[in-house]
Amino acid sequence: MSTSTKPKMTRESVTDPDSGFLMRDHKPQGFFYLDHRTVDAKYNIITDTHVTPANIHDSEPYLERLRYQKEAFGFSVEAVGIDSAYATGHIAKTLNKEEIFGVVGNRRFKGGNQKVPKRKFQFVESIDAYACPMGCKLSYATTDRDGYRHYKSRPEDCENCPLRDDCFSAKSKNRVITRHIWEGEKEKLKANKRTETGKRLYKSRSYTIERSFADSKELHAFRYARGRGVECVQEQAYMTATTQNIKKIVLILSKRG
Repeated sequence: MSTSTKPKMTRESVTDPDSGFLMRDHKPQGFFYLDHRTVDAKYNIITDTHVTPANIHDSEPYLERLRYQKEAFGFSVEAVGIDSAYATGHIAKTLNKEEIFGVVGNRRFKGGNQKVPKRKFQFVESIDAYACPMGCKLSYATTDRDGYRHYKSRPEDCENCPLRDDCFSAKSKNRVITRHIWEGEKEKLKANKRTETGKRLYKSRSYTIERSFADSKELHAFRYARGRGVECVQEQAYMTATTQNIKKIVLILSKRG
């Protein structure tokens, strides 16, 4: 007896099939494009702009665009400031491996246990285990195919615990905490943000990359796509970035003069 799985349904625009349907908190829903832009921290010059459909996650093209800039311009990237959408284990591992000082925003996940959340469990690297708020040990049990290591408490430790009713459901016998195999790499980026250099770098995002996007939308009609198809929108992104760069360079040179 054979079973068949239903194909994954994807929303497609009738007027512009290249676009992607955007579904994010505090964002309008609909078919859009995303501009994955990179600027330098010193002069806020746009060094790269890459357009994708809006249903492509921000983190997917990041490492490819980083390599492109290094290969195309010979940039020696020393540090990067990125928002929480790029806080993936793969990106963190790559930045640390290439000795790039990375600073990333904090991700706030909805759902999960709100009364006794994961952040109250402390990971003890020396024994590869977690300590719960009451001091009990959660030992390593297994690693799933997605790269998450599972740590479980002992049922006898949880049976009479005063936090037991808030910690996990009545049907369960113990608490389970998961930790990705690259979680340590992400923690290094979080530690970078707590340094004075990291604080200044992340704060600079407000007047560099965020300012760059704001200027393009408010002053250069970049809020809406002027054509259909990813190639047409990419051309609009190039022209907008070129215009912004010219104005920025002229301003810098005029101040020096």
